[in-house]
Amino acid sequence: MLIWIATVLGLVGGALLAYVLGKIALPRMVTRSQDMSLMVRLAFAGTVVAFLPAFFLSFVVGGTLGGAWGERIFSQFGLLSSGVSFGLALGIALVFAVVLLGGAVVGVLLAKVVLRYRLGGTDGPQAPVLHRPLSTARRSPQRSTHCSIFTEATKAKPNSGRTNYV
Repeated sequence: MLIWIATVLGLVGGALLAYVLGKIALPRMVTRSQDMSLMVRLAFAGTVVAFLPAFFLSFVVGGTLGGAWGERIFSQFGLLSSGVSFGLALGIALVFAVVLLGGAVVGVLLAKVVLRYRLGGTDGPQAPVLHRPLSTARRSPQRSTHCSIFTEATKAKPNSGRTNYV
């Protein structure tokens, strides 16, 4: 009976731990987004998709390793059965939380990729933009704004509708 209680406590504790860690980590990833609702929806979708694997992995990996760890640590104090239950609950909670939080992070990263494609163009993946575009009004004739690589590229393709990045 003690094992079942430890299992339920591990699942509930893992869900709460994932919620608390998600409240700390995910807003930092989402705050600078252009489409906050897409980020939140895909983070939630990633969590839902990760729920079933988290459930099974928490039992298989977390339960096995946590129970063995608890038995090993608590056997030194003569508390063998309570050590297994404690380790089982802790192992299930940690693995459940990590996999759920990993699903949410994957959802946020997927939303960032979708936003990059949506904002960057429709003709496929583009190289990451490392510099901001210079408008023609701010260019000064004294200063060269192109390096030799970009000068050759712009000569080959005269203004194809895209902003040239310098």
